[in-house]
Amino acid sequence: MGATDNDNGPMRQKIAVLIGTPVLALAAYAQTVDPRDFAAPPARHRPTVTTEEGAGYRAPLDMVARRAVEELDAGSIMVSPQGDKARALPIDRAGLSPFVLGLLDTYPRGASPWLPKALPGEAGLGSYLADGMSGPGRPAGLGYMTPEWFAKMRELLNLAKVNGRTAIYYDEAGFPSGSADHTLPARFNRKLLRREESTVSSRQPFSFDLSQGERPVAVVALDTSTGKRVDLLAEAKDEKIEWLAPRGNWRVQRYYVSTSVSKKLKPDYFAAADYLDPEAARWFIANSYDRAYGGLSEFFGSTIRFTFFDDVGIFPDEKTWHPTIAERFQKITGRPAALYYPALWDEIGPDTAAARVGFYKARAELLGEAFPKLVTEWAHQHGVLSTGHAPGNFDLQPTDMSGDPFKFYAYTDVPMADVLWGLGFARGGFKLVSSVSAQRDLPLTAAEAFSVTHDANGYRRMIELFTRGFNHFILGGRNPSQAHGTGAELSQWAGRSSYLLQGGRHVADIAMLFPIESLQAFFAFNAPENSAALPTGAHAYRDADYQAVGEMLFSELHRDFTFVHPDALGGDKLQVRGRELVMQNRVNEERFRVLLLPGGDVLAVAALEKAKAFFDAGGSIVATSLLPTRSAEFGADRRVKKLVSEIFGDLAASGTPGEIRRNGAGGQAVFLPNPSAGLLASTFERLGLLPDLAFQPRPTATTGNGVFNYIHRQRDGRDIYYFGNSSDTPVRTLVTLRGRLEQVQLWNPHDGRSQDAEGLKYRSVQGETVTDVELSVPAVSSVALVGRAAAP
Repeated sequence: MGATDNDNGPMRQKIAVLIGTPVLALAAYAQTVDPRDFAAPPARHRPTVTTEEGAGYRAPLDMVARRAVEELDAGSIMVSPQGDKARALPIDRAGLSPFVLGLLDTYPRGASPWLPKALPGEAGLGSYLADGMSGPGRPAGLGYMTPEWFAKMRELLNLAKVNGRTAIYYDEAGFPSGSADHTLPARFNRKLLRREESTVSSRQPFSFDLSQGERPVAVVALDTSTGKRVDLLAEAKDEKIEWLAPRGNWRVQRYYVSTSVSKKLKPDYFAAADYLDPEAARWFIANSYDRAYGGLSEFFGSTIRFTFFDDVGIFPDEKTWHPTIAERFQKITGRPAALYYPALWDEIGPDTAAARVGFYKARAELLGEAFPKLVTEWAHQHGVLSTGHAPGNFDLQPTDMSGDPFKFYAYTDVPMADVLWGLGFARGGFKLVSSVSAQRDLPLTAAEAFSVTHDANGYRRMIELFTRGFNHFILGGRNPSQAHGTGAELSQWAGRSSYLLQGGRHVADIAMLFPIESLQAFFAFNAPENSAALPTGAHAYRDADYQAVGEMLFSELHRDFTFVHPDALGGDKLQVRGRELVMQNRVNEERFRVLLLPGGDVLAVAALEKAKAFFDAGGSIVATSLLPTRSAEFGADRRVKKLVSEIFGDLAASGTPGEIRRNGAGGQAVFLPNPSAGLLASTFERLGLLPDLAFQPRPTATTGNGVFNYIHRQRDGRDIYYFGNSSDTPVRTLVTLRGRLEQVQLWNPHDGRSQDAEGLKYRSVQGETVTDVELSVPAVSSVALVGRAAAP
């Protein structure tokens, strides 16, 4: 039910200012919770469907669109430019094998999609990677931004319009975004940092002519015996370096930022726009977005509601770079970059951690401020919202993938996860993306789920994503491997679930620090351990447990949490209010009773100072695996160690795992060097904090590689508890909700029915009223409890 002119006036103005176009934002922020709209979810809540097969066209486009609208009952369609046959590239079969293998239906616990299997046949690759160009089983492409393509797009968009549907503009012919169908001038290709090294003996001269050939961005002399570094570029005169090596073991390292060369294979990440370069991004916008708008202007802001970019990031080369990183490094650290380039490859002593954090943070910020931000600005100018994703935004190590998801999605209207992989893969990482939305107070979190179909595993994947904070889906419309209802039934179920979970406030008691600074401080270029056999995004330190601990909490103990960035913890976004840590947002004002510090030895001083203030005010802190010992800033390691000691005392060396340290204000701190689900459960019991939601008995459904999860949101004066069971085992349990909940109803997303919940009981626990409700969730199913908190 849409907002009237009198609904939420101040909120309407706020959204218009922040988002630029309030049309879709109002649907999430200002809507009421109405069982009639739940039963028949409006199109804006139902998934977008792209094509017949993956990202490609295996049928005429009008048939694809009609199937999406009529058979699959999609709320929206996604249209994308097609490539010109003359520019088609051969498929990189070896490089894409992990992507194809990633479409396996399920992944056993602990398994990886990067499996040593024989590649599928070329036909299989073709069907998955099709991008509208002609080929076996596909009609001839209409060409890139040709009159024929525009005519067909207008036909499809009118089809969507007359049927009350909307559309998304996908910005590239294939993926990754950025080449405008391989027409990008080579000067705009991504850039890479390279190092050349020479050995210089003691008391020997070194000469280098800067006017000849490629100019380095830094020339550093490094004494490998003492660690001393000299900035030779700063000492150059008349475009020449003349230097006499002092006593020592010297290496002269020259650092260059060079433009990459096309691999002439599809996908071609090295001939896509330099995502760190605003000029390259503007060229792409002019040759994709502007051209699309020129031919379809009447649809932007009305039928076309979103733009979508694909696979924009650092992947596949860890040394993706840009000359302006040096300037941003100095702004962040207060020090010139030149002397710290060696830290990107090697340990340089006490400055290593801060140098790496400074460089990788600079790169991550520039990535978010170039391509995604400029696309968002274009979108707002043309009446639409932006969405899209980086590669591997669920990975344990983001440094060589998205850089930092919180920085990457700092300007995108709808953060998005790429959900290609099968059931069970990346569970621990998906909450990173929805936590960005939570921190930025955004109503929507999207999933590109091209591999989801209307079979059992399709439902399983989406159930797990709904409970992890996703509420806006783009599906591929692929035919299912096993029937499980119809595509229309999937669309209606997803629409009802999204209707409940879009917008409002997320309720979770635990804030888990995202240990990005520890991850960055660990990451080194050309590390022997980060070989070709290891998937990109996996090279992390042994105690990088944040995703594992998150899954222990979420899928085993059923305690929800939100990842928070150290910049948010150390800044104004998170404030200490009594014994709570409060996220400062207009709508999503989350209130945390526990701060969890996962394993990591590097942390910013400001973040630790906020943790100390929380502890001093009576807050509870749980740390796991590894405590911080180094600062993310230069010269502040002692301050970090002092703050850790003031919070945890001698717990790290006490030899008593799980001992709780308490202060006079009621603050509690505990360090768990070897965390497990059982140890976490007993620790939270001993902390004595009444959970937002508890189960008796605790569900342990894992058959079919599934899990049982929940998410709690508040909107329109209602508490909405959404329970998802992706396993093959029905769940029957008593759920205890913190607070007195009245007018409680069971809302079934599968059939749209709502009915009063029976047998509610109220009791007092630890001085707080709780509500007990019997809950039954069938296998591969979801259900919601919707009620109102009693007036105090």
